[in-house]
Amino acid sequence: MLLEKGYKVALSQVLAKNLRKSDFIIQGQQPDLVIVFGGDGTILKTFTQWKESPILGVNCGRVGFLTEIIPQKLDWAINKILNDEFIIEEFSTVAVSSESYPPISAVNDITIVPKNHGNIMRLKVEINDKLFYVIEGDGVIVSTSAGSSAYARSAGGPLIMPNVEAFCLVPICPFIVNVSPIVFSTDTVVTVTNEAKFRTGIVVVDGQAHYTLGYNEHVKIYKSGEKIRFIRFSDNYIKRVRNKLLERIR
Repeated sequence: MLLEKGYKVALSQVLAKNLRKSDFIIQGQQPDLVIVFGGDGTILKTFTQWKESPILGVNCGRVGFLTEIIPQKLDWAINKILNDEFIIEEFSTVAVSSESYPPISAVNDITIVPKNHGNIMRLKVEINDKLFYVIEGDGVIVSTSAGSSAYARSAGGPLIMPNVEAFCLVPICPFIVNVSPIVFSTDTVVTVTNEAKFRTGIVVVDGQAHYTLGYNEHVKIYKSGEKIRFIRFSDNYIKRVRNKLLERIR
């Protein structure tokens, strides 16, 4: 359809190879629109490569909370886009850095967990250089509003509306049960220090382990300068939550 209307279409290298369309490979430029077939994980991977382009997610997975349509509605969606009948939903992303590693951005969350499953972490959490608490448990999650419907929600965190510029810190299975999640402004800087002797942590960015966190080492987590943008045909976030999350558990 897009080719017929005179638009240039390019494919990822993997897809172009599978379809034997080598002349359609993307050559480094940022597209005006990225159409992603898959689930939320595919969208997270896509963002690492095409950070400036709005994304239309086509759900070929299970929940697909970040996606917008099913494959059968693709033609309908493209017509809507060509007629400028859509909205852009933006989310701030979060970054993590340490003295040893450069910043890495995440769409959903930054998680610090034990390197060895079954170990207990002791993590000191500071908010804007002020001690908030020391947690003993399975780790902590710092989630964006986009990621509040993912791992953070499963760990007991709240859902954050897209129009709220906030992040959320969620403890994972803390020994002290009154250690609760906290929602804070995206201008906040969270420092997490590993205080567990002889136990190494792992810094996980959007589900992918990136580096270790040794004893007395710390990371800083803060708002990234990057935003992820989604194509939406309705701004009814509550309906999306109900359809994709709440009604699945009935």
